[in-house]
Amino acid sequence: MPHKPCDTGEDVLAVLERTYLLDRHAATAGSWKALDILNEYLDIEVHSFASGSECFTWRVPPGWAVEHAEIRLGDRVLLRHADHPLTVQPYSDSFTGRVGRDDLLKHLVWSEARPDAYAYRSQLAYQTDLRRDWQMSLPWALVRDLPEGDYDVDLRTRFFDGAMPVGEALLEGDSPHSILIVAHICHPGIADDGLSGAVTGIRLMRWLATLPRRRYTYRLLLPVETIGSVAWLWKRRDLLPHLAAGLVLESLGNAAPFAWKRSYPGDTRIDRVARHVARRFGEIEERDFRDKVGNDELVFGDPDFAVPMVGLQRWPYPEYHTSDDAPAALTAARLDEGFAFARGIVEVLEADAVPERRFVGPLHLSRHDLYVDARQDFALYSRIWRIMQMMDGETTLFDIAEATGLDFAALQAYLDRWREKGLIRDRALDPRAVFPRGAPMWLVCGRD
Repeated sequence: MPHKPCDTGEDVLAVLERTYLLDRHAATAGSWKALDILNEYLDIEVHSFASGSECFTWRVPPGWAVEHAEIRLGDRVLLRHADHPLTVQPYSDSFTGRVGRDDLLKHLVWSEARPDAYAYRSQLAYQTDLRRDWQMSLPWALVRDLPEGDYDVDLRTRFFDGAMPVGEALLEGDSPHSILIVAHICHPGIADDGLSGAVTGIRLMRWLATLPRRRYTYRLLLPVETIGSVAWLWKRRDLLPHLAAGLVLESLGNAAPFAWKRSYPGDTRIDRVARHVARRFGEIEERDFRDKVGNDELVFGDPDFAVPMVGLQRWPYPEYHTSDDAPAALTAARLDEGFAFARGIVEVLEADAVPERRFVGPLHLSRHDLYVDARQDFALYSRIWRIMQMMDGETTLFDIAEATGLDFAALQAYLDRWREKGLIRDRALDPRAVFPRGAPMWLVCGRD
């Protein structure tokens, strides 16, 4: 059966509408359902990690589900779980009883900045080994006017032996050296934070599948944030020597300015490429690895894994971690821009090569119809001699573009004319030389 379309920003929005209200967290049915839906757009293998599985120092949490949730003040119903997934915070315990206003407030979360929205907190989901508690959310506009009184809380949740899913899609290339595209699928009832990156990752993989050949192998990873990436690395440790670099895609459709984050080393090939591509988009902020919010790049950048990951994101934005982070707050144009940035990075990685001369001495440009009129393109005109001088049989096309300040795609298009005339030929790059990898030290030392 052919896949459903996911090739435009509008397509991405349509997929988000289908998936964002699912109750998506670690070992919840909503995460499995989300991957079932995403599989309609791209073939996705789902890895299953049973509750209680030990993955390095992490333990997969139990399955969790909300069976019923309601808060009443007399005959007035203040909250129902059917109203929105964020009414009950992930991994809340059951509680049934009558509490006063002050006690109720201790178990409520809200956002004063978004007074009509439900808020999201994830602390309980990452503390299942330490404590059990319950948290629910009401909009601040309601919380601030709650009167004194007795509130009836009926919260019934279920913990059980379940499993956490991690989605993985694969496109093989000429080399097993892999570029990872990572975006998390969790955060119930939220569209942009994580999920927009996941669907954009699917769009990117679909575009990659149209290429006649690929230099690198590409892996799209769709985990629950943090613990899903840890579990995947634990299970797929055999791939570590081949994990060259990667992109983390997150929050791509909101109205905040675009930014990209450096990898943990900060000076790798993929950092330089991201910085180069960013110039095409005008004012895009470059951030340090740990600046602003961090996600799964923190896992892959750990010294035991040392996979350089750059991040693409729009943050901070006012709807963050609230129910206002919905498809209606996103635009197709901003999603298209995020896709174009990610695709631009991949295009450079795939097309970079060493241009080798097939002529001697400085080329007579006008004789070969390669002269550039300074009045039409002064930047290229003023750099042609330097380009020729850098064709030393060792310097790559990207290195030349970076050194001359020319856009990679524009330089590539100009040198295509040289190739057509047989004046240069390209020597392909070995991905292992671009992103050298060795056996992880923790495996060499037997630390497992």
